[in-house]
Amino acid sequence: MELSEYKRIAIGENWWLSIQPDKMVFGGTFLPDGFHCTFAYGLKSGFIDLHLSKDLPNNRKAHFPIVRISTKDILDCLNPLKLRLLNAALIGLDEVSEEFFINDSVGFIPLHDENQPVDQRFIQEVIDELIVPKSRRKLNIDYKSNDFESKAKKFAEKYAEKYNEKLQKAERIKDMNFGTGVLIKKDLKRMFLKISIGDTYRIFLLDSIDLDHISVLKKFLGKDLFELLSSRFKEGLEKLKETTEPKEFEDLVLKLSSSSD
Repeated sequence: MELSEYKRIAIGENWWLSIQPDKMVFGGTFLPDGFHCTFAYGLKSGFIDLHLSKDLPNNRKAHFPIVRISTKDILDCLNPLKLRLLNAALIGLDEVSEEFFINDSVGFIPLHDENQPVDQRFIQEVIDELIVPKSRRKLNIDYKSNDFESKAKKFAEKYAEKYNEKLQKAERIKDMNFGTGVLIKKDLKRMFLKISIGDTYRIFLLDSIDLDHISVLKKFLGKDLFELLSSRFKEGLEKLKETTEPKEFEDLVLKLSSSSD
């Protein structure tokens, strides 16, 4: 099955998400029973919208808007936002420099072939080999478990052996049009990704990813904005707990700047 076919994806024991064509719905232990969050992509409204929802009797819901952002704002500063997200989610990103790859003891194996795009094939194989389905339509990504760590190591080793004959010189990394690969450094086999940001690129190792959503949000949003949205979130929880009928609440519209600061 492809990632989009799973009805629900569980991240460890703490939270879950469901990816749909026009929105992403998520929740977990950080919310009371009967509550969830929705991140709408703004395909029709022109606004990306994050709101908190409470289930009411007779299949009704009450919604509290956390924040709205114009899709034009997002597009106008997409590259700075991508860079902020990478710096937030990737631990030690700046430590993975070009010099780390460009030496005689390093080679890399790009994970792609002529018949299938790298991202599609790689994601499918990650699902098949690293992630344990809870059921036919549910995935459980327990990234903190010893089992997951062991599988990730074996996954990298398997590809290093499978594609050994395709080992490339590390100096070609900048020129290759690929997104994933296995780094070979002496006896070390580690997975890495290459991400383009405008006219530049960043390379990072897959074992340097921060999957703690609170930690990533704090670093991505910054202290002031994180505290503002946290306060808004707590306000929404309190108001929705008392709400028994659908009700309109005032929007918080956020203006973005193209500055990456």
